[in-house]
Amino acid sequence: MSSKMSTKNAPRNPPPKTKSALKRERKKALKAKKASLNPTQKRELNYKREAGFVDQSFDPTQPITLAPDSGELKFAKQLGSSNQKTRHRTALALSAYLKAKSQPSNAGFSELDFMKLQKALFYCLWLCDKVPVQEELSDIIAPLLHECGGGEEADMKSAEEYLKMTGGDGNEGMDVDEESSEDEEVSMGGPDEAPAEGEEDEEENAYTAPHCAGVHLSSLFVATFFRTVVREWEGVDQYRLDKIYTLVRKVLRQVYMYYDKRGFHQGIIAQFNDALVEEVLQKTPNGMRFHLIDIAIDELALVNPGISTEEFINVLEPYVAIAQAEEDKIVKKKVFENVFLKFLVKYSCFQDLKEEGGEEEDAPIIFDNVDVEGVAEFLFEVGKAAETRDGNRKMLYDMNKTYLKRVAKRMREAKEGLFGDVNEESEEEGEEVVLESAKKGPKKGPKKEKEKEKREEEKEVAETTPKRKRKASVDINEMRDSDEDLKSPPKEDRRVSFASKNKSKGYKKSMKDLTSSPCIISPPPKRGVLNKKKVAETQRKLEEQRIRKEELAEERRIKRQKKAAEKKAKAEEAEKNGEKGAENTNKTATKKNKKKGAAKKR
Repeated sequence: MSSKMSTKNAPRNPPPKTKSALKRERKKALKAKKASLNPTQKRELNYKREAGFVDQSFDPTQPITLAPDSGELKFAKQLGSSNQKTRHRTALALSAYLKAKSQPSNAGFSELDFMKLQKALFYCLWLCDKVPVQEELSDIIAPLLHECGGGEEADMKSAEEYLKMTGGDGNEGMDVDEESSEDEEVSMGGPDEAPAEGEEDEEENAYTAPHCAGVHLSSLFVATFFRTVVREWEGVDQYRLDKIYTLVRKVLRQVYMYYDKRGFHQGIIAQFNDALVEEVLQKTPNGMRFHLIDIAIDELALVNPGISTEEFINVLEPYVAIAQAEEDKIVKKKVFENVFLKFLVKYSCFQDLKEEGGEEEDAPIIFDNVDVEGVAEFLFEVGKAAETRDGNRKMLYDMNKTYLKRVAKRMREAKEGLFGDVNEESEEEGEEVVLESAKKGPKKGPKKEKEKEKREEEKEVAETTPKRKRKASVDINEMRDSDEDLKSPPKEDRRVSFASKNKSKGYKKSMKDLTSSPCIISPPPKRGVLNKKKVAETQRKLEEQRIRKEELAEERRIKRQKKAAEKKAKAEEAEKNGEKGAENTNKTATKKNKKKGAAKKR
């Protein structure tokens, strides 16, 4: 009996929930979520629900799974499906698939596999409508590069190895036998030389070789993504441009987040930077390059504004390379304005100060630990390097001067006490000034004081200048100046000798006639002569216009008469032709009647 009682009182495991019960729970959760949303958020939620991101019959925690050996073509077909729910469910399942297959125990991913997936993801976004759905899909695609990454230790090891392979001149850390290098001949492979068969096989093997999880696989994912976007860029129309820009911005933000997750290690940054340079920043058309240049500093500031100067320079290394060796003037100008100048003006500790009293905004993002003078020195070192182009060198030096001028200006303003830390003595002086101003009353603004000083100066100038005197006369024409210097010369002495004014030899040679016969300035015409000439000229023009109008009217009248005569002649001809036609019809009718009568008699 005791055993039976114990079995009855023992807690039982709850039965597994059915699909209908799970569906009801999700429905309740969706209703509760909707109740706390405003109308716009509810509309966006409905868009996402129609697109398949919020579905009662689909559980995101248990996404659809495909076997690792099934291949990427099945994913590509489902991502390009005409049904949007199928496309978006497949996108949700892709993160679990990438994480599972990239493990060392599974097959891994090759470059060819990623190219298939990237093209499918690009057209999945291509077919996506409505802004909330597009942003949701971009938020799903962009973090996929984290699923390809490995652990922290593995990433650090691969980053160190990558630095050894590419560090310095590209030969440090490479095991090269001196004897073999001396004995073997190196073929540079000219433009007309075809690659060897072994080299082609190596390229094919590298394209199809599988890679397991790690930073190299994440950088390969980013490289294939940008390669696909650049390849399809010419086919993107104006209606799909914004969603492609949004996806690129979010992918770049995730790249910077990967840097932040790994402590901005130089080897990890170098791998992603090489992918960006090879696939985007060295290729045309310029649309994608311009977009990356525009958003680089903004996205880095959003991810981690507390990075050091060395890390900041490492992240911006691709844009420094463009500033050093790019030939396209527009691209160069974009880099200097939207990367280096934007950092100085908007994100540095010497940024432009906003006027007080405006609208309240969020606190500005500042790279506190980035030394502006250090960045300026780095730009100067890049400018004086031997491989820098001459035109680019001048722009780098100018940017260095801009940085140093901004630093000197802010330091001078800080010393004057306009902003920054204030000394104790200056604080005491400020308190005394505040007390005195409180006794006297409100202090006037700087503009009013300047205007007052200006008026006082004008008064002083007016008092010091000599005033003109005039006779007490009724006629205004008899007014004259008291100063003898202001008197006009008599009419007889109005002769000018150019020889006495200009002593240049060239002028004498070219103006011999004028020096021999002095120029006489003729007196101005009397008042009223110019007005009479103008009146006569206007009358002449009016008379010419009147005559021309009469001639045009006469021409039109003659044309109308000709047309009327032609119409009359045509009408007369038509009447004559009509009479002849009537006579002919009568003759034919009489002939027919005669024939009919003869036939009846027979």
